[in-house]
Amino acid sequence: MHLSPDFSSSEPLRHYRLHETLGAGNFAKVKRATHILTAEAVAVKIISHGKTGLPNDKARISREVEIMRKLNHPNVVPLYDVGPRQVVTVHSQTYLVMEYLQGGDLLSYVAARQRLQESEACRLFQQLVSGVGYLHGLGVSHRDLKPSNLLLTTRKDVKIADFGLSAEGRMEALETRCGSPCFTAPEVITGMTYDGRKVDIWGLGVVLYVMLVGELPFEDDNKAGLFRKICTGRYTLPACVSQSAKDLLRRMLVVEAKGRATLAEVRKHPWLAVAELPKRTVQARHAIDSSVFSEAQALGFSHKALLEGLELNLKNAATATYQLLLNRRTQADNIVELLRTNRSHLKRSETHFLVRRKNTASRHTPEPIPSLSPKPLDRKDTVFLHRMAPLRPVSQWRSNKRTETQRPTVCLLRLHRAPTPV
Repeated sequence: MHLSPDFSSSEPLRHYRLHETLGAGNFAKVKRATHILTAEAVAVKIISHGKTGLPNDKARISREVEIMRKLNHPNVVPLYDVGPRQVVTVHSQTYLVMEYLQGGDLLSYVAARQRLQESEACRLFQQLVSGVGYLHGLGVSHRDLKPSNLLLTTRKDVKIADFGLSAEGRMEALETRCGSPCFTAPEVITGMTYDGRKVDIWGLGVVLYVMLVGELPFEDDNKAGLFRKICTGRYTLPACVSQSAKDLLRRMLVVEAKGRATLAEVRKHPWLAVAELPKRTVQARHAIDSSVFSEAQALGFSHKALLEGLELNLKNAATATYQLLLNRRTQADNIVELLRTNRSHLKRSETHFLVRRKNTASRHTPEPIPSLSPKPLDRKDTVFLHRMAPLRPVSQWRSNKRTETQRPTVCLLRLHRAPTPV
């Protein structure tokens, strides 16, 4: 039985229905959830306060929330909603409602394939560099870049997640020792004051190594031995890695932070030309879609609550509903554009296989093919068109292997079917 959400309730998750746990750590876990009003899937990160034993625990969680409020980039996981809940007098929890990505994390993706082809690794790395560059432009350093914190969409695009260890402000004078052991930069291990941007470059280098090789560059059963290898920069590059990729890795995995490549130098490296990065535009925050705004109003949110939330960049139930509706509309527009592209391609490739011969009196004249107007297609049709192979001219068909009756005609094109290539 479907129950309407109670807008008067103080429960922070009253708009969501929780499902299975996607991942769990020492102080937080992530669950898949459904947004009740829109039936869209989301991910909810539940952070427990007071369990880390650190004196600045609440400040760290607040910093993560404030950083995520500002983020708006296609290669960064967006925050939809945030809410605290008092559990007992000492401990409490914070809920971060974020985009749910069905592609899993990069670690599982690479493990299933042992290693990635350089063209695919280059495409994903370009997206990572774009996302990290955006963060650095906002004065934010991630400090925990690793494959398990990099999530994939269904189209295998990468998005940066988990900003629990991120820093904001003076990135060149950080002192906190944090991060995952195998991905930690040497200057963080030694306890020196470090630049968060250089730490992210090291993390990018380790991630790139994992994608290309399928293994970690620095491994040891003993943590002291692991840190010794990291601080001395001892790693091997197998022959399967191209010379250009090896050169980029050697520039990024430099023990001395001052000699490490900058993000601008990484962008200009020739290896990044292996794959072409598609141009994307970041949507302006205050470009409010009036039709989506009206849809959110129809679901029970007032004009004032929606407008105030969007203009002040609040992360609450109203803005989350608007964003999920906007995402749905954007996906629908992408489907329409895909259909338009495929139909245009079909129209250019259409070849009439029925040719009128000179002696038509003694031959049967085929009935004219009815002109069918295009009809709206559902998602199943869209997927089929997306997989459709390009049509081949009639001159390329091999007549010795197919009879005249087996050859596809124009009628098949109007039924959204493609000929099977020979």
